[in-house]
Amino acid sequence: MTATTSADLLAEFRALRRGPGLSLSSKAAQISPRLAALCGVTAKDSNDDAFTKVRRSFEKWISEMPGDLPDILASAFGIGETYSHHVRLTERLDVFSSIHQISIRTAHRWMDEALSQFAEIVTDKSVAATSTTRSNRDWHARSVRTIVLVRKSGIEVLEFRTIVCESKDLRRIELGFSTPKRQDSEVAPQRLLTIDALHGGNIVEVEIETSARVGFALELSRALKLGEVYDYAVRFRLPPEAEIMPYYTLVPYVSCDEFDLTVKFEELPDRVEILGGVLQADTVDWVLKAPAIEIDPLGEVRARFRNLQPRMAYGVRWKQG
Repeated sequence: MTATTSADLLAEFRALRRGPGLSLSSKAAQISPRLAALCGVTAKDSNDDAFTKVRRSFEKWISEMPGDLPDILASAFGIGETYSHHVRLTERLDVFSSIHQISIRTAHRWMDEALSQFAEIVTDKSVAATSTTRSNRDWHARSVRTIVLVRKSGIEVLEFRTIVCESKDLRRIELGFSTPKRQDSEVAPQRLLTIDALHGGNIVEVEIETSARVGFALELSRALKLGEVYDYAVRFRLPPEAEIMPYYTLVPYVSCDEFDLTVKFEELPDRVEILGGVLQADTVDWVLKAPAIEIDPLGEVRARFRNLQPRMAYGVRWKQG
């Protein structure tokens, strides 16, 4: 569960590689709105033009990847002379494994690892472009204080932010919240998410952007001036049937000076670990070693972070057993 995350793109890429991917038999209808926007597709584009834009964007990004990654990614998405005529992912895996003389299982593992790296790099490109066109989103976070309540009745997140305006007339800010589901769950958690503004603004334009992420805007109570400091608070709620991954992280896409996190458990997990600036794809990789954090007698853990690095994940994860 993250306030914002590039794991969304990884989920998009995994979905796209299934079936024809971006092979010559693909259709624009298979391209998600998020990927279309990322590739510069507009409402005026025809289906053919939209598909061409997306395919060319992927070809450019893939060509810029280091080492053997271009060929691995080409096989994943059905791009290039070797793979573009193969409609099924299984066919492309067969071709790739034959070329590199490896097993199908190894080919699939290489592909998964390549997609993770690809998602990180494309996210960086996207954030850099957004920062350029929107002047670093016109604001930055001086402080974020978050309380996460993990209960049998569901999960509730209370987020209190102090922001600093970096533009002359800031009236709203664009935000997002991600709820990646457990791999064995068939429920889409983002459809069950409730978002409320506790103070400092109104929630508008709530939109499901991906299978994990919900985007929304916060209309401020007044227009902010350059350098003005402003406080707001938002509440996120999920019912118990929303089976999400067991972690909470903040992944800042704007400058963030400090982040204070408290997580309170009704049922105590066996282990809680602190994530102090890790790659988003590594948040649920338990091979990655992270320091354990003690649960106090009230069932609470606390973590404090300073001078957060953009696009890195900060928070905690927990597990049973």
